[in-house]
Amino acid sequence: MNLNKINSVCRVTPQKSVRSLQELTLDAPEEILTAKRVSGKFGPQILLELKESIVFLPQRVTGAIAPHVDALKGYRVVFHGTRKFYNQYNQQADFEFLKSI
Repeated sequence: MNLNKINSVCRVTPQKSVRSLQELTLDAPEEILTAKRVSGKFGPQILLELKESIVFLPQRVTGAIAPHVDALKGYRVVFHGTRKFYNQYNQQADFEFLKSI
């Protein structure tokens, strides 16, 4: 019996926490380590792995970003807050991507 192999499967490795885009620090660029397309609860989504967390981007941007998802590594994402959309009850995350220096 290979005890090392069994224990490697049994041990839980620390995972990054999943945060919403709105939980990122306001106006602070966060480096994107990896980006990938995943199947989420409501369909396809873009997942960003940041230094300390994982963030799912809003579904409204998936179509525009999906063809470029592999190129996002090394860029930074900046959350600028939420903006009212149609009325006071609907708000959307305002964010952008920046090239790394």
